[in-house]
Amino acid sequence: MKRVSNSTHIPAVCPDVNQAYGIWLKSFEWTYFLTLRRHFQITETASRKYACNLLRHSKQIQQVWYALERDSYDNMTHLHIILSSKQLKLDRKTAVKALGLQRNPKTLSYFSEVMDKESVAFYCTKYIRRGIIHYDLLTQSDLG
Repeated sequence: MKRVSNSTHIPAVCPDVNQAYGIWLKSFEWTYFLTLRRHFQITETASRKYACNLLRHSKQIQQVWYALERDSYDNMTHLHIILSSKQLKLDRKTAVKALGLQRNPKTLSYFSEVMDKESVAFYCTKYIRRGIIHYDLLTQSDLG
């Protein structure tokens, strides 16, 4: 099976990568959707760190998908995150703390419960191969 990302969790996909990822991601029980915007570019390393911070915050967070995307209007980046948790209830303030953003809570520019997992899955994969710099799925077992 050919891998297209550095993650062992992400399956091989066919030519229409973003659609295939959207179909795959909608199979998860996502509970929260977040977008981070910094006043500087978010790097691949930082995006992984934010995802790991969420997983470390609570063992009830089962998996985190993140996609680091270029802004369409300048040279900046933003990060989309969707996460799946068992019974953990998050609010914006707790999410900011879990991400490690207490010093600049406005960095979390969007926070919402997932109402439609298909829409969120396709939104977070819309620019794979055309603007997403880095993406991955992390689980509790990745914290090792």
